[in-house]
Parts: sequence; structure tokens; C-alpha cells
Amino acid sequence: MGIATKILQTFHRTRQVYWKVFEPTILGVRALIIEQEQVMLVKHTYTQGWYLPGGKVDRGETIYTAMCREVSEECGLRVKKAKLSAIYSNINMNRNDHIALFCVDDFEKEDTPTLNTELYKLEIAEVNFFPLNNLPGNITPGTMRRIEEYKRQAFDSEYW
Repeated sequence: MGIATKILQTFHRTRQVYWKVFEPTILGVRALIIEQEQVMLVKHTYTQGWYLPGGKVDRGETIYTAMCREVSEECGLRVKKAKLSAIYSNINMNRNDHIALFCVDDFEKEDTPTLNTELYKLEIAEVNFFPLNNLPGNITPGTMRRIEEYKRQAFDSEYW
């Protein structure tokens, strides 16, 4: 593990402590990208497990634009069509943390993806499609719940 990864991990933990102490309202997005019975998952360098692509909504940004930006940054895909499936409370992270989940219906590979830049490699360890019936073992619990909801076609939980 390089020094840059250690710095990123320390920053991530410090940010989590800040959120718990000061409790700002946080709005995040995640994208459930399904193609031919496979789901796109992302592994970050600074935390354990596989996640749905996504991240924080920036100031002045719409949730749809944030989701498109995160998918582009993390997966090298351009979202052409998506729909809001549910909004969840992520009380495990912070009482004021909310995540908007989009199901991405249509996308394409970007002409000039950012996947090989040094900045990308600092944040993203791996990104891949996995068959819905053969998922990796270390998927985060929230991600697994969203995949199970997708399989049932019922996004029926309030909590991430």
C-alpha cells in the first residue's frame, strides 16, 4: 500500500468522524447499472468491499447530474437514461445521510474515459460487471440489499 493510499484512507476516516460529530446533511447517489443480468460494482482503494458506483452530490449539483458524473468518473460510462428508484436513509453513517438510488437503463462507454489517470487509480482499485447469480463475496451489506431489491423489483426499504 502506497503513501497516497494511506493518506486517502486517513482522509476518509477523518471525514467520517467529522460527519458523526457535526452531523451535516449529506446527500449521496448510487447507480444500479444492469446489463445482460450483470451488475456493475466498484472497489475503492480507501475502504473494504464492493459498492454500487456513486458518491456525494456536490454543492449546486442535481442528484441526476451527480449520479451521471460519478458513473463517468468511476466506470468510464456515459449514462443515457436512468430513473430514480428510491431514496434511503443511511443512519449507520450519519443520522442526516441520504442516498438516492438510480437504476441506469441505458449507457455507453465514453470515448475518452478517465479510467487510466493517476487520480482515478488513487480512488478506484477495480470496476467490473458481475453476474447477478454469481456475485463476489465481499459486497457491502447495503449494496447487497439493493441488488436483492432489484431482483424482487421492489425497492421497499427506507434504510440503506
